[in-house]
Amino acid sequence: MRQKRGGPWGSLLPALLGAGALLYWSEAAARGARLGLTACGTVILPAVFPFLVFSVYLVHSPAGAASASLLGRAAGRCYRLPPQAAAALIPGWVGGYPAGAGALAELLAAGKITLEDARFGVLVLIHSGPAFLAGVVGEHLFGSTLTGVFLFLTQLAAGLLSAKILALFLRRPCPAKVPLQPLQKPEGSAAARLLHAVTAATAVTLKITAFVVLCSAASEVLTAMGVFPALMRVIAFLTGGAVSGETARAFLTGLLEISAGSAAAASLPPLEAAKILPFLLSFGGLSVALQASAPFREGEFPWGRFLLGRVLHGALTALLAAPWLPGRVAAYAMGGTPVLACGGGELLWGTFWMLTLCLMLSCRWELGISGK
Repeated sequence: MRQKRGGPWGSLLPALLGAGALLYWSEAAARGARLGLTACGTVILPAVFPFLVFSVYLVHSPAGAASASLLGRAAGRCYRLPPQAAAALIPGWVGGYPAGAGALAELLAAGKITLEDARFGVLVLIHSGPAFLAGVVGEHLFGSTLTGVFLFLTQLAAGLLSAKILALFLRRPCPAKVPLQPLQKPEGSAAARLLHAVTAATAVTLKITAFVVLCSAASEVLTAMGVFPALMRVIAFLTGGAVSGETARAFLTGLLEISAGSAAAASLPPLEAAKILPFLLSFGGLSVALQASAPFREGEFPWGRFLLGRVLHGALTALLAAPWLPGRVAAYAMGGTPVLACGGGELLWGTFWMLTLCLMLSCRWELGISGK
């Protein structure tokens, strides 16, 4: 058999270079690892782990079949997924980045959805959790929880639009209307299902922690090596100086690990943070991609399509937030207090109608494609 180009050196050389970089810039790597562990302990695990347990338990409980009955139409109309995938909608919407992927992996392992359904679902059911957006991003970065709620709803609207665009681009057919089976009593007791949920969620959480620590360490090492400073100059040139300096550094950090990127954005003026966070919070960074892949077995995760979907979702979130966010942040920046350019009620009502219009567009688009 012909050996692949590059032979063993193709994989050995990058490994040796990476090991050498970690040894030479060991202090930076250790600092990044500590930052990653801090982010896991204070932000990620408290928000993600409970929802991972909830996701696994939901899939294997009568509530999973009930959610398929209640949300089955939404799964088909909004996301081109079969009704059986409806159990992943709630975890995907509110559970934080990997919760939706975890629910889809559980449904796949249980034989309730196909591999193709799981691969498409993971493209469109990855969202930042409302607790992180409202409490961390909204309150601490922009001075208002309402701003975080607005970003969360904007992200949901962008998810609906990206699902339609990806379904059209990938030529995904409308799911067949399969009648749902009557609710059946699941095997095992509730205690056994809870034990399985906690065990499975713990395994995924350990992988998530490892990815966050690794990406945080890599971010600090790349900065120490001078890679990030060089890329910062490239970003400043490409954006005509609109994104430069520490803003560009926070953006690059967020592309690797979103928690570290959000922490870096917290030290920026609010108007600067508003330039990069809508995209970053939906894109999620390399760490989120690794977290989403963790519940799946080797060869099941669609890496190329997933990264394309994250870029699309981030771009749509940034476009939807652009008419609203800068004015709100500017009012906070000038006054130093969460005084709004428009009232909180007006902001939420505007966001509500924006989401409603996206839902109407989604349903209208679906009806037009299906020819009904």
